Amino acid sequence: GASVLNRIRVIYTEVLFERLYEGAWLFWETHEFLQRHGFKLCGLSNVVHSTEGDLLQANATFRRPDAFR
Repeated sequence: GASVLNRIRVIYTEVLFERLYEGAWLFWETHEFLQRHGFKLCGLSNVVHSTEGDLLQANATFRRPDAFR
């Protein structure tokens, strides 16, 4: 719950730009949730595109502003 999230400083997670799995959150939902809990997006890696060039998924790093103080 929220008490565990309050102790976390950095989150590295897969994010989806298309609903590839039933019930999975899209990037925008994940970003909004983590932003509400004090996290800031600080990087994307391993970005995967469809054959048409659309974003499909990536790994995202979110951190608290004071994570490295």
